[in-house]
Amino acid sequence: MRILMITETLMTGGAEWFVLRLSDAFIGAGHEVQLFILRPDLIDERMTSQFKAVPIFHAPIKLIKNAVRADRVLQKLFGFQPAVESINKHYLSNVMETFKPDVLHSHLLPADFTTIHANQAFSKRHIITIHGDHIQYIKKGNSKKIEISRRVLQTVDGIVLISDEQKRILSEALPAIASKCKKIYNGYPLPENKEPLHKHGNFTFGMIARGIPEKGWEQAIQAFTRIKKQEARLLFFGESDYLNDLKSKQTDNRITFAGFTNNPLQAINQIDVGLLPTYYPSESLPTTVIEYLALQKPVIATRAGEIAQMMEDESGHIAGVIISEHTPETITEPLFQAMKHLMEETELYHKCSEYAVQAALKFSMEMCLSKYLSIYQSDAKTEKEE
Repeated sequence: MRILMITETLMTGGAEWFVLRLSDAFIGAGHEVQLFILRPDLIDERMTSQFKAVPIFHAPIKLIKNAVRADRVLQKLFGFQPAVESINKHYLSNVMETFKPDVLHSHLLPADFTTIHANQAFSKRHIITIHGDHIQYIKKGNSKKIEISRRVLQTVDGIVLISDEQKRILSEALPAIASKCKKIYNGYPLPENKEPLHKHGNFTFGMIARGIPEKGWEQAIQAFTRIKKQEARLLFFGESDYLNDLKSKQTDNRITFAGFTNNPLQAINQIDVGLLPTYYPSESLPTTVIEYLALQKPVIATRAGEIAQMMEDESGHIAGVIISEHTPETITEPLFQAMKHLMEETELYHKCSEYAVQAALKFSMEMCLSKYLSIYQSDAKTEKEE
């Protein structure tokens, strides 16, 4: 099958990593895939270098950069930004004409919107995956973005959701699109060989996430510093000016800021417990939780997005501790207590590790490919009947 993936950027983020992993997995399964990027000026080669088999296409970088500058001026003068979208519509149409895809699969609203316009001349089957931006605009009441989202959701042939919260919000906002929606968890190539679990020496709490305050970095530091044991360690992976500022303020030599990693599984093998005390309002299905579970690391995370369901195995056991508090002011205390319990209670730690192995199975990439193929190959009539 010929699959044309379309997304906005390839900078560090769960959606961007998933697009690359999904494309790579389809290629490995014998399908033809091309990946079109709307903003080639926003591609992190440290990510793409891991997926050399995935062919990436885009408009000329210089042309896009000039269009971005033009859009800034046009936005100030007239309140709209047509340049980048117009250029990408043209170049995406050229790729479609040459590649002749069987299906279009776009990710994130700008890519969804551009793909709809480019597809008017081709009428190819168009599937989108909602990672968080559509939902974020609805939550914030952004009327302009909501109208664009509504047009997209009414036009496309299939909509993949990755959380129950997304399903609830969309069913309330746009009940007419319910027949197009299907929930599919993001797949992840689960490793067969895992490092041995913690036995002795230092006990390391770790976190990998986007470098924004809402992921709970400061709360993790505040909770960790209340643990006075010298064998305790806190290891951070991520990069941003915000994290650099946090690093400059730290005096606890047990805390390490390791920066960016393009090999998250290798990084996670260095820790004993994974943290994600997020209060990010658009949290849905954080990849970092999948990665913790995949390497049988107990997880301590807030009850945001789909996280609670992610941490459950088939028997309802929780692979760690779920924190119900959602505000930055209330997270630190329960986070400290959870970290303390998992560090001190060996039996609890090992049980949660066992549950993590089972919880990770729901993110099998093979299962994910199979479910996406069923949507790619469905016709509109079948989808409505389902």
